[in-house]
Amino acid sequence: MTRLQQLADAQLQVNDWKLKVDVLAVMARREGASWVQIGRALGMSKQAAQRRFSAFGDAPESYPGHGA
Repeated sequence: MTRLQQLADAQLQVNDWKLKVDVLAVMARREGASWVQIGRALGMSKQAAQRRFSAFGDAPESYPGHGA
């Protein structure tokens, strides 16, 4: 495997982990976690967590990766 292939593979893995973080954060919020708790778990402020994850809305269809 060439370095470029390794790089491309690593980027795919990063994308998968970002999706997992998004899904888990939305699920935690739906289960009652506060923005403070989510932000703390991710090493960010509650405002940053709210900005990043509140865009997914309340409908399950809006969850990241829904139907994937």
